[in-house]
Amino acid sequence: MVCDEAGSLTFRQQFLIDTQDFRAWFDPETFGKFHDVDGHKVLGVLVKVRPSDDMPMSGTEGYAVSSARLYVRKSDVSGVNAGQSVRIDGRLWTVKYYDDIGEAVYRIGLEGNDQ
Repeated sequence: MVCDEAGSLTFRQQFLIDTQDFRAWFDPETFGKFHDVDGHKVLGVLVKVRPSDDMPMSGTEGYAVSSARLYVRKSDVSGVNAGQSVRIDGRLWTVKYYDDIGEAVYRIGLEGNDQ
């Protein structure tokens, strides 16, 4: 276990520990929630973010665009590709990127048009 000078874990270190057994991060009693992802029930964490926090925006002139991140277990999803459309809880999003967090979790960057 690695701690900072004060003896506490950083958020990332604690996150990696928690995702090894998924209890704290994905627990519906804490952060997790079941989402309808293209008709499939998926346990994850959906976080709305400001575009400046997440990714540079391009080609959005004249549109109100919102961004979000979806954290899911890799075992719960497959076939994630940048540019694909996905419907989450009835709202259509475009996958802007996805990457690994630890060995078992995907972070999926989403962009939605708020027309």
